[in-house]
Amino acid sequence: MRTALITATSLRHLLLLLSLLVVARLPTHTFSLSPDGKALLSLLASAAGPPSPLLPSWNPSLATPCSWQGVTCSPQGRVISLSLPNTFLNLTTLPPQLSTLISLQLLNLSSANISGPIPPSLGRLSSLRLLDLSSNSLSGAIPAELGALSSLQFLFLDTNRLFGPIPATLANLSSLEVLCLQDNLLNGSIPSHLGSLLSLQQFRVGGNAFLTGSIPPQLGLLANLTTFGAAATGLSGPIPPEFGNLVNLQTLALYDTDISGSIPAELGSCSELRYLYLHMNKLDGPIPPELG
Repeated sequence: MRTALITATSLRHLLLLLSLLVVARLPTHTFSLSPDGKALLSLLASAAGPPSPLLPSWNPSLATPCSWQGVTCSPQGRVISLSLPNTFLNLTTLPPQLSTLISLQLLNLSSANISGPIPPSLGRLSSLRLLDLSSNSLSGAIPAELGALSSLQFLFLDTNRLFGPIPATLANLSSLEVLCLQDNLLNGSIPSHLGSLLSLQQFRVGGNAFLTGSIPPQLGLLANLTTFGAAATGLSGPIPPEFGNLVNLQTLALYDTDISGSIPAELGSCSELRYLYLHMNKLDGPIPPELG
């Protein structure tokens, strides 16, 4: 009887040991979120209130954020696009951790209820092609560091509360096609160095009442320009005759400014010009027949 009891006890111990070995060999499903995913979660940490109900897919228990709403990844699992326009993020600041998304090519957080300054660290996103932070409540100066975004093609910072001058470093963005800075509180003058942006097609700075100085004649070098908008600003001085070199120009909006002098006859060389807004100014002299 005693021998049978010992044998039964030993058998139970053996079965327990075997079960522990089996459990130890089972695959584990506990993932650690990738660094890109952790950088994205910093957005939610910057929210003034609860996370947006539009982001239920942002699950931190996943290995990568590639299935999250608004996120696109490369085949290697790196985040290349973050697009959440018209999403109530309610951020008190843009977290600097976004600058660690080194593969990011597109960042669209327009109309997302974001306040605070633009982090200078965004200038480290060397692969970025589109940056859209328009229609928020961003304040402070435009960081000069954005001039290091060597791949940038589209920059939308319009309709915010940004102040200070337009950084001359933006002239380093040799691939830039669209520059929208309208409807802010920018001051100072338009940097003449922006005339080196030979790929630029749209330049919009209207609605910045404190933007002063004259229009740099160097902007007449922007041969690909289709839109020049600087209405409702404090710009003064003449319309540069060099604008006659803008053979692709379709829209020239300079109304409600302090520009003066005569309308240059050279504008007649702008064969693609369709919309010319020059009212509410201090222009004098006749309308050039070349515009007919």
